[in-house]
Order: sequence, then structure tokens, then C-alpha cells
Amino acid sequence: FVDSHNMLGIFSGIIFAGVFAGIGVVAFLNIYKYFQPTPFFAHFLCHHKAQAAAQARYLQSLIAQRSRSSCFLDSDHLSNLEELFDIVRTRCGKLVVYLTAETLRRPWCAGEISIAYQTHRRAAAIIHRSFCSPTLEQMEVQNISGFLATGDFKLVEYGVTNEVISHAFRWLLCDTAQKFDMPTDAVGRSPFESTVTWLLRKPSSGVAIQAATPKGGEASWRLSSSTGNCPSGSRLLPKCLLVSSRPGDDEAVAAAAILVGKIQEAVLDFVPAGLCLLADVENLDEQEVHDAIVLAHAMIVLLSEGSLESTQQLQYIVDAVSDEVPCIPVNTPSFRFPGQDFFDSDLPLRFGKQAGDVEAKVRELLKCITVPFTTYGSHQVLDVQADAVVQRIPRQLQSGRMQTVSS
Repeated sequence: FVDSHNMLGIFSGIIFAGVFAGIGVVAFLNIYKYFQPTPFFAHFLCHHKAQAAAQARYLQSLIAQRSRSSCFLDSDHLSNLEELFDIVRTRCGKLVVYLTAETLRRPWCAGEISIAYQTHRRAAAIIHRSFCSPTLEQMEVQNISGFLATGDFKLVEYGVTNEVISHAFRWLLCDTAQKFDMPTDAVGRSPFESTVTWLLRKPSSGVAIQAATPKGGEASWRLSSSTGNCPSGSRLLPKCLLVSSRPGDDEAVAAAAILVGKIQEAVLDFVPAGLCLLADVENLDEQEVHDAIVLAHAMIVLLSEGSLESTQQLQYIVDAVSDEVPCIPVNTPSFRFPGQDFFDSDLPLRFGKQAGDVEAKVRELLKCITVPFTTYGSHQVLDVQADAVVQRIPRQLQSGRMQTVSS
């Protein structure tokens, strides 16, 4: 009986100890969550979606690839303004402000910058070539309301006054916040790569970018690390998958880069020569690009704002359609399909007697059903749309073209 009584006491003690331990663990986790809310993001990308949705998405992808840390982008975490401000306030390591032409005029962006200024003051400003800094007069308290674009909400309801915005803008642009001017003399993806190298503070002796490596072979193209010029002896391999975007347009380049990143693994299974983003090799002469298009497995034509105003991209389209290269048109949200005025007035002014041929080739391309690529969408949306692009790429070279490529 004594032994049974002792065993019962020991058993009861173990139960009580377990209960109290569980209560202690729960209390500890609650305290930890209070001081370290989750999920926590190493970076928060503040940007103007209408101008830089693809650029912000591409920067997010590069940051995640290089640092293996999370980077907040509102397209993936649709939240109301209060939740966004709370993330900036308590759940991000650094606010990264991507400054394009209208970023600081957007009330949401102004609010995010102001919240960072009021709390942790950990921020970095990436200055795009389109950005024009407001004057000191525009940043005066009494002028802030006139500087900001009209919004359907009032920042003051979230504790963000004009005085706070004025101080926050000065802090970001004039005082201690870290700043980086994106390179303006580089092409393609190189400026974005350089920016992320700076942001993550990895040792930098220049940025090397190369296409998806063909299975069992060299890269389809290579880009010089410092100047963006192709080194001597560089070439475009035949039978690769080309991706055409509007040259010199960072938003279009970023959209193309996102698409390449999402499809390259699947594409390499049936295009062993790899992929090439033409924007990365803009320095090649017209004949080299023409030869690359004629010998390509296929070409993805990324259509964005101003695509058909670009003589260079129109030339890519004409070359591809003329030589019966399979084309997969992909349209971003900013693209507007041309009206009759484009064919009746614009093309004749630009191409004279050749306008008819250009019109025929453009119409031939646009007869194909374009694949939408929603650059401001979530990763899940973009994955589905990228898969649709992959399904449109021929698995083999057409028999008639195979002889041309092989000769």
C-alpha cells in the first residue's frame, strides 16, 4: 500500500510538472511573439506599383536568391494600410525604397517611409534614373499636401502628419539613410544585379551575368562584369530560346527577367542551347541579332508599354515572322494593342515604303493569342502564367527550319 501511495504521488508530481512546464512554454512563446512578431521580413520593398511592379518583383527575387532571407512585397501579401504600416514598424529589418519618378508622391509610400523614420530608421534608398528629387521647398511642411498625389485616405489617421512626412523625406534623401544610384551605363539585368550586390553588401568586383547554362555546354551568351559590353569572342548560340523586350526599358527588362527565371528550368529540358534575353546583349550589331533570331529555336516577344514604338523591337518581330521563327507573344498589363491609326499613320511615317511589310508582320504576330503576364500579381499567379508560356514553346525545331539552322 505504501509503494502504491508513493507511486501515485510521483505520478501526480510528473503531471503537475508537465502542466506547469506547458504553461511556461506558452507564456514564453507569447512574450517572444510580442517582442518578435512573425512573420519577420529582412527587407520591405517600398515602390510605386504602376511604374515599377516588375522591377520590384525582380529585385525581390534577386534578394531572396542571394540572401536566402524573406523580402516583403505587397503583391504577395495583400493587406490593408494599417497592416502594411505595422509590418514596416515591427516586422521588417530594413525598408528598401525603390525611387522612381512618382514614388514619393504616392501616399502609401510616403506613409511607409514615415513609419520607418518614426521607429527604427533602418532604410536604404535605391535611386532609379527616372527619379527627380523634390526640392527643399517642396519638402516643407506646408507644401507636402500639394506634393503628394491625392489619395482616398488620410495618412494623419495613422499618425502620419505632414510634419512627419517632411522630416522623413529629408532623412531619406539628405541625411543618414543609405543611398545607391542604379547604374545608367549598363544594359539588361546588370543594373538590378549591381543594386542587390550593394544592398546585401557582398564583395563586389563587378557583376557577372549569364544566361541559363545549356545542359552539357557553355552559356548562350556572356556579359562583361563592369561595363555591360560583350567581351571579344562572345556569341549567341544557335537553337537557343530568345526573349525579346523593349530595349532600354527597365520595367520591360525586369518583366522578361522574371519570366526567364520562372521558365528556364522547364525549358532546358527541350531547348538544350539555353535561353537568351536580348536586352542583355543590346551592344551586338543588327546582323548578329538577325542571325541569332533566324537560328533560334523560338522567340518570346514580351509586349509592354511602348513596345511597338521601339524600332528595334519591331525589327526583332519582322525578322522572326519573316523567317517563320515560332513566336510566343506575352503581354504585360501596360501594353495596349494598336489601333488602326498605328497602321495608317504611325508606321508610314517611320518606315515609308516598308510600312506595309512591317504592318503585315505585326498583324501576323498579333493574330496569335497573347499570354498575359501580370507583373503586379503574386508569385502564384505568375507561376501559372509562366507555365502557359512554356506550353506554347515548340518542343522541337520545325523540320523545314531544322535544315536552315543546321546549314
